[in-house]
Amino acid sequence: MKKFIVIFGLLYSLLNTAWANDDERLARLPAAQKKIAVQMIEFMDHMDAKYFARIEALNGGLEFEGLITDTEYSSYDIQVVRGPVIEKAGRMISAGKKTSPGRGDSVLAWSRFYSIDIHPKTPLVGMLHAAIVMQFFEDGRSFVGGWLGVLPGTRIEEDLQA
Repeated sequence: MKKFIVIFGLLYSLLNTAWANDDERLARLPAAQKKIAVQMIEFMDHMDAKYFARIEALNGGLEFEGLITDTEYSSYDIQVVRGPVIEKAGRMISAGKKTSPGRGDSVLAWSRFYSIDIHPKTPLVGMLHAAIVMQFFEDGRSFVGGWLGVLPGTRIEEDLQA
């Protein structure tokens, strides 16, 4: 657990450095949007802690493989862990910087995309993918969306006959 806390702290400080100008984006939002954006950030922090703590308990530890990268449109923080029970679990946080081509003409003011994926080692349990996105635009428009997908595990006919 100590290793997780140290790694999480280092990643958090790196993320804050890489996304320092995002604080400016947040500060420019109207009060009502800023309140919701802060709730989104707090939700992501809470879910990250809960998600990785559960994986650590199932796998008996955590070793992160991370990637922090930037494009013209977004900054990304990607974390992956592997283990004997949860073979691979990943999490991505994306902070939008500007509207991607084909996504409309509005100027992006602030954005977050949060997704998790879980791939159990056993084929008897399906894979999980969950995501949520929140965007605020300079013209006052906003968008919130998300999805949850669960791929089925292997079906064993004898088990289904019971």
